[in-house]
Amino acid sequence: MAVNTYIFIGSPEKSRASVAAECVKNSLPESAKVLVLAAKNDDTFDESLFAGTNAEVFRYETHENVQDFLLENQNADCALVIANPLCNLADELEFYKNLNDNKIVRVVRIFGFVDCKLYTENPKLCENYFDAVSHFSDCVLLDKTFEAKNSEVEKLKKRYKKLCLPHEVFTLNKNGLCKMPDVLLIDEARRLTFAFDDYDPIDEIELDEDTLPDEPFDIQRKEDEYFKRLDNNLRAKPIDDIFDIIKKADEKL
Repeated sequence: MAVNTYIFIGSPEKSRASVAAECVKNSLPESAKVLVLAAKNDDTFDESLFAGTNAEVFRYETHENVQDFLLENQNADCALVIANPLCNLADELEFYKNLNDNKIVRVVRIFGFVDCKLYTENPKLCENYFDAVSHFSDCVLLDKTFEAKNSEVEKLKKRYKKLCLPHEVFTLNKNGLCKMPDVLLIDEARRLTFAFDDYDPIDEIELDEDTLPDEPFDIQRKEDEYFKRLDNNLRAKPIDDIFDIIKKADEKL
């Protein structure tokens, strides 16, 4: 049975683990078997946040370690994955898409964390990356940990609202916590991408003898724009590296 999985992507800050721990403590029953996965080389992950909870924390080195661990724990109630910030976002999510396709996991929701101060002070530099985060997220969490101005946070909220994106938008407090952790784990897909959905295009086609097409047509699901590769194997729509963005932003100071 596939493990219900929630993935935390976006800004490489402690708040991703903080919100995950908050979900374990306040949104999941104590009897639940909860897995928490984070890369060994992710210095932003604070394992002590899960001390005294029912979560089993697994620090991995490779994607193969992740797959083996999940296969060994198919009886788990859910897995909370802190995506490796050192891995390219498209590569990381494509890995979990493959696990989802092979019924090892069922990706329930993806949470995208946005460093408000970084984004509002460097909008052009950050737009490529955080637009990709938004594309994959069921819920975008605006992180005010680094004292972003409320007016700037409101600008981000208005931007997302103006774009009419399907995902939810919440603002974390200055400690990187969410006021309503119960809402986060609702089993409701709100993401723009269909890459993780159990979707059969044939189900959407209404054909009878009066509506048969004259020409052949392709009913395969269209590949997600961020996963698509060119003939040279490079991504058709590459996602910028978040650490390169942070480095360039720091150089501007």
